[in-house]
Amino acid sequence: MILVLTLSLLCGISQKQAAFALVVLKFIVDSLCDGRDMPLDHRMSLDDLPKDYRTLLNRFDLEPWLRSFVCCPSCFALYNDTTETLDLCDYRRAPDVPPCESNLFRSRMIR
Repeated sequence: MILVLTLSLLCGISQKQAAFALVVLKFIVDSLCDGRDMPLDHRMSLDDLPKDYRTLLNRFDLEPWLRSFVCCPSCFALYNDTTETLDLCDYRRAPDVPPCESNLFRSRMIR
């Protein structure tokens, strides 16, 4: 499991590739333990190996926490992405300078 986490976090493999690596590791461990007289708790722990990469992330508490922001396309000021976000940028570089007033949102027609 640590190998799959390392491949994912440091090498950037995809979830699909991580899931494949988990299946291969489980197969290897099962093959090595096949026919061996193992205690019941060891066999149960082999059955408890995660089959999905997302389960692995949850077990190690590595699920990412995301915060969303709105960024002004002109001055790059950041605003919290909430329902109260302004339509126009009100950032001023200095108190005596007029605000940026660029549109923070744009409408697009998707067909």
